[in-house]
Amino acid sequence: MISDLDEDGFLKIKKIEKEKEELLDETFKKAELSKKRKKLLIREKKDFKKFIPAFGIIFIIIAIVGLFIINYLPWMYIKYYNPGYGEVEDFFYRDFKTKFDYKEILDLMGSKYNNYSTNSQSYIGLLTEDFIYSPQYSFYGFIALIFSGLISIIFAIIDKSRNFSIKSAILFYSIIAIIEVIIGVYILSLCIRFLGANFLLEYNRPLIENIGLNNVKLLILAPILLIIFAFIIMKGAMVAVDLNFKELEKRKEPDKTSRLFSPNKYRSNIE
Repeated sequence: MISDLDEDGFLKIKKIEKEKEELLDETFKKAELSKKRKKLLIREKKDFKKFIPAFGIIFIIIAIVGLFIINYLPWMYIKYYNPGYGEVEDFFYRDFKTKFDYKEILDLMGSKYNNYSTNSQSYIGLLTEDFIYSPQYSFYGFIALIFSGLISIIFAIIDKSRNFSIKSAILFYSIIAIIEVIIGVYILSLCIRFLGANFLLEYNRPLIENIGLNNVKLLILAPILLIIFAFIIMKGAMVAVDLNFKELEKRKEPDKTSRLFSPNKYRSNIE
């Protein structure tokens, strides 16, 4: 009887020692995995902080090209036939600058203040002021985009010496990206009305022929490119925001190793 009790006690002690060894082994594995995960997060943090400011550089380049388009590319090309002096074609740049002034084109465009012609009707949905204010305000939008890109780069430079937390960096870059989305929407809203000019041209063609413009052909140039750039800005900024939130979610995930190697399952037996 005593020998049986001694044998049971021996087996119990052996079982407890084995569970202690398993616990120590899994605790060690947990520590190793936690250390590896920490190193991985530190490396990913460095890569993230290097990658995100690249958006600022890209947006600065886009803004510089956008400023060039605004100032040097024509905003509209028009070609038509006038019974009085034949075929006419001309380019219109920002501020409605062109080589020649044609009264019938001013009639075609219209003016908010009706300064150019008493017959202004805006047959294509555009005013002469659109060629003044749209370039001007789009110019301000791209300047704001340059500033946002510079701020991102400056923050990245300061971050190298100050080493801000990843959450602070994500918050900062997310705010900048949201501002850039707003800038893209702003530029888009300034140029989108130019897209409807060709549709209204066809719709009002009989009325347009009455003011001496036959076989009118219209091509919107700079606004189309600026609209494309606006979409690129919005898409790029939203991608940056998405990357920021994914990085933040990654930081919030609980350490899976704590669930895989929980000592609770051994505690009751050891005690």
